[in-house]
Amino acid sequence: MEVIKNGEKNDVFTFESKLNFHLPDDYKEFLSKYDGVRFYNCEFYVNDIEQKVLMDVLYGLNGEKRYDIYKKNDRFVNEIPKKSLVIGEDPGGTPILLINDEKNNGIYFFDSNYFFKQSSDEQNTYLIAPTFTDFMNMLNVEDNG
Repeated sequence: MEVIKNGEKNDVFTFESKLNFHLPDDYKEFLSKYDGVRFYNCEFYVNDIEQKVLMDVLYGLNGEKRYDIYKKNDRFVNEIPKKSLVIGEDPGGTPILLINDEKNNGIYFFDSNYFFKQSSDEQNTYLIAPTFTDFMNMLNVEDNG
């Protein structure tokens, strides 16, 4: 795991205000500490599609331009469910979502390109973990030293 840049609490507050999106405390804490993280040899499992998926990056607020959470969310604004936020991606650019709508809270895999045979126009968003902390704990990270 490589930290792209250290985070700051004021940036998190500004981000939450700009998007008018309530972030869960565990995700706010993560952004306050890390402003983006790249993963190497890391994967997670998606139960609904019975697949392991590689993890590439969790976006930052002020990190590298290609991992900017504002730009990534602008790109997917018309495709992702309401009250959701693109927070990262797999190596192929498939989004990882944080959904916070009281009904479907959690971290989700958004198969926007229908890579998996189970995906369709009606169903392409799959629960990974009920909280950001659970998601981070389930990541299978190999330490490369």
